[in-house]
Amino acid sequence: MSVASWLLVAMISILIAFQVAIALGAPLGKYAYGGQNIGRLPNKLRITSVISVLILLAMQGHVLAQVGIFTPLLPADQGKIANYAIVAFFAIGTLVNLVSRSKAERNIWTPFGLVATMLSVSIML
Repeated sequence: MSVASWLLVAMISILIAFQVAIALGAPLGKYAYGGQNIGRLPNKLRITSVISVLILLAMQGHVLAQVGIFTPLLPADQGKIANYAIVAFFAIGTLVNLVSRSKAERNIWTPFGLVATMLSVSIML
């Protein structure tokens, strides 16, 4: 498994941990969803974070399958589509964080997303 793959898996793990924390009520709202909720997120956004965790786990599993740690669940042609979707996910997330009203969110998640995008491009395409 390449260093880039391990780094991307680690970065996805950080995102999962963050989303789990805010879903459970950690007062980190200024770092998520535009920073409009300074402390604990409202229930609707906490549910959104649970959904995000499921998506991130699927992405992480796909990356691990791509490098042979897990058995791929998708046929090769669908796996390639998933690769593009992961790259798009991180690229769009980077752009969304770049234009966020929350300075904290911009400063943390924009560079994080940019690195994740570059790593996903390097191992997925």
